[in-house]
Amino acid sequence: MFKINYGIDAPPVIGNLFFVGLFFLLVGVVGYHFINNAYKQFADSILDAFFIVFATNCIMCIFMILSSKYGKINVAKKLIESLSLKGDEKILDIGCGHGLLTILAAKKLNTGKVTGIDIWLQKDQFDNSQNNVLKNLVLAEVQDKADILTCDMTCLNFPDKSFDVIVSSLAIHNVPKKEDRKKVIQEISRVLKSGGKIALLDLFFTKSYKKILEDLGWSNVKVSRPIFKIFPPVRIITGSKP
Repeated sequence: MFKINYGIDAPPVIGNLFFVGLFFLLVGVVGYHFINNAYKQFADSILDAFFIVFATNCIMCIFMILSSKYGKINVAKKLIESLSLKGDEKILDIGCGHGLLTILAAKKLNTGKVTGIDIWLQKDQFDNSQNNVLKNLVLAEVQDKADILTCDMTCLNFPDKSFDVIVSSLAIHNVPKKEDRKKVIQEISRVLKSGGKIALLDLFFTKSYKKILEDLGWSNVKVSRPIFKIFPPVRIITGSKP
């Protein structure tokens, strides 16, 4: 049986970290051989510094890859467990990528259903495509419990109060403009039923998400402490719609 592949997050960032570090190392090595003997002590210090930059960047690359392969899966499982699903919920996974949260949630359902949405940008996740998440649903044997749609999270094509639960993992921060991220949170609130739950895992802007929800009348929104099983560390926004 094939193992489900949930993708490598932010491949351009990993690539840039490695090649910037490699550039510094090469500049240090080449420069070291061209500096006059009188400045060799200075050259040694520069070479050491550039090597530290290279090593640090490589370590960050390794952490990010391990986060994608192991850390995010562990955290996602706990996120779904924390929702205490009954099995009949209608769930929306915003920015579903390769389907990690979609699959984990679908496995908890009986009569309920998960809808996963994404616009499938390669810069957000390596080999990101609707076809790959559909394959993963089949591998996980939950294809009958999930629908996968191409949809922009800033303008959700669903009626008001459509879902009981909305989840997201490492997706909303990819929306570049502040006003558009605000639209995402407003849309989440719009399509969530009264009493419905959210669990939004993200790298950045989590406190601003909380503020937007509070401005919409939510009073029970919480932001978790940093979670270091994912690199860079993440936080989870939780709450229920009044």
